[in-house]
Amino acid sequence: MRSSDTTETKQLVDFSTVFWHGADLSKLKMHLIDNIDLISAVPERSAETISRLLSRRIEVREDEVLVTSGSTGAIHLIAKRTAGANSLVISPTHQEFKVALARNGHQVTEIDSCVDITKLPLEGIQYCWLCTPNISDGRLWSRTSLLTLFKENPNVTFIVDISMAAFVIEETLKPSDIKNHKNLILVSSFSKAYNVPGMRVGYVVARKNIIAELRESSTPCNISAFAVEAIRFILIHPAQFTLPARKWHRSATELKARLSAIDGLEILPSSTAFFVVRLLDMDAVKLNEYLMNDCGMKVAVCTDGLELKPNEFRVNALDNESNRALADAIATWMSNR
Repeated sequence: MRSSDTTETKQLVDFSTVFWHGADLSKLKMHLIDNIDLISAVPERSAETISRLLSRRIEVREDEVLVTSGSTGAIHLIAKRTAGANSLVISPTHQEFKVALARNGHQVTEIDSCVDITKLPLEGIQYCWLCTPNISDGRLWSRTSLLTLFKENPNVTFIVDISMAAFVIEETLKPSDIKNHKNLILVSSFSKAYNVPGMRVGYVVARKNIIAELRESSTPCNISAFAVEAIRFILIHPAQFTLPARKWHRSATELKARLSAIDGLEILPSSTAFFVVRLLDMDAVKLNEYLMNDCGMKVAVCTDGLELKPNEFRVNALDNESNRALADAIATWMSNR
């Protein structure tokens, strides 16, 4: 929002994204300032520096990793390589799945999320696309159930986005699971857990034959030398970037309790510190307009390109003071309806 006068635009308190906003990026920023000359450096062909460090970190071979332009780049690369296939998605899910599949001519079967994950209708399906924890609502399928699903359906390839695995306390899938499941392709990103979406760095983990095929279709030199250096710094200083999941969940629990005390709201189940809230008889888009215009806050709604209903919004817990302010603002809006 721009103004022709000298009034400064107020920064919104953003509850709408699913990034870990508490990440301390001060040392990373200082390091990048010291290495600013990298903006003139020619990028590595396949971001080999990241592949080498990352493979050690996640306990897979270097030829089982492909660095991509974010998780979005990974999703579109896989969809392009498997163009025209029969694919299954479970809604609500990562919106980018549907965009990539439609763009590459997949025959898509879509089912509702209220299913037993081990009993998916997979007859005739070649690829199944999952996101766990789910970016839309924080839903998490158990590791045991997923591994059972992979084992019992060897003729289906499962593409699973695990970008938010660090957001949950429960055990979930890990990259080394590809060793026991040749039909598993994992996608992840550095953006969300480290709050560096501007770097646009993600990766694919799979058996080496799958990675080799994907590499044939990938764009070389698509990760800048500056981004490579940022991710290298993160990988060699992991203690500086540890996401305090339990503390974050405590903050979310407090926010859920405050929202639950407001008449006309329903908190939907979630395993993450972000979750969906359902308004029983009101418009979430209008609520968000009030929050933005009158309170300097924003939540995620269906007009943000998410698979949310008009009466639903998604909120990501921040610090306790901000959370209390959000709950108070929503209570005020609800009481005036």
